[in-house]
Amino acid sequence: MPRLMRCKYCGTPQDEPRGAKICVQCGGELTFEVQPTQKGRTYVKAQLELDQIAAPTDQIVERHLVITVEAPDTVPVEEQVDTASGREPLHFVAVLDTSASMVGNKIRAAKEAVRQAMHRLVDDDVFSLVTFATDVRCLLEAKRVDAGFRRVVESALQEIQAEGNTALCGGLELGVQKALANLEKTNLVLLLSDGQANVGETDVKAVGCRAMETRSKGVTVSTLGVGYAYNEAMMAGIAIEGGGRFYHIANANQIAAYLRGELGEVASLAARNAAVTLNLPAGTGVQTLSAAYPVQGHTVSLGDIPAATTLEVVARVLLPPQPTGSRLPIDG
Repeated sequence: MPRLMRCKYCGTPQDEPRGAKICVQCGGELTFEVQPTQKGRTYVKAQLELDQIAAPTDQIVERHLVITVEAPDTVPVEEQVDTASGREPLHFVAVLDTSASMVGNKIRAAKEAVRQAMHRLVDDDVFSLVTFATDVRCLLEAKRVDAGFRRVVESALQEIQAEGNTALCGGLELGVQKALANLEKTNLVLLLSDGQANVGETDVKAVGCRAMETRSKGVTVSTLGVGYAYNEAMMAGIAIEGGGRFYHIANANQIAAYLRGELGEVASLAARNAAVTLNLPAGTGVQTLSAAYPVQGHTVSLGDIPAATTLEVVARVLLPPQPTGSRLPIDG
């Protein structure tokens, strides 16, 4: 029965061929797949593949390297966090848009999302509430969750009205500040808005950079776009750069499912501060196509990876000139 083999040079998997063990894609040497034998910490899998293999000689060559990381649905028992709630403590910062564009069903849906999120947190999690319209303020400072604090949050949400302009970037920045000031093992900022920014920084890329800067500091930023008239580019861009997820709710019926996934995902991580270190020829340059995955030397930072996640990162690789007949194995 044929066994699975993989090319040492391009990474292409294929069944064991008859005769010479030569890669059908690039002509490189094939080796048999070997399953990891070490115990523990092998449940996250990584795969590297190059887009092209053959290259001209004696000149710098540009190639694209695809890094695929797969996390399992559940973390092995021996690697799980040993806490009463089954996960590490979470600091959840809700950043709520209370501007005039949110009036009506939008603000009602957004407040209901915060209310439901509060009741999904467990005792001893930390909760903060930031609101923004023309001005930005922290309505509720970070505090450990208990029955009494849940009642305080409910009361505060009932008093919120939609009016004024939309200082979205300022709200995001204050939310991140509150998360950084009270870091837990897991930290999530959830921005709830229609994305119609019109006060302060309004450029999509610039606002996204604010979210990207938080990833290396242990804070994930996700977004929840509210209503039918919302700025998808703004809300999705913030989530992508912040290492989180983007959701859209048109009505309150969708809230529960999204929060169940978001709070469970962020609180149940398969890997924390993950990175891939590439073994490349001396003089090779590496740059990822997304600023969300920074590179230092030949190490690509992936950040935190939730369970049941497949992550694909594309890196631009500049290989130094090589003489005719050279073969350069690339791994990591």
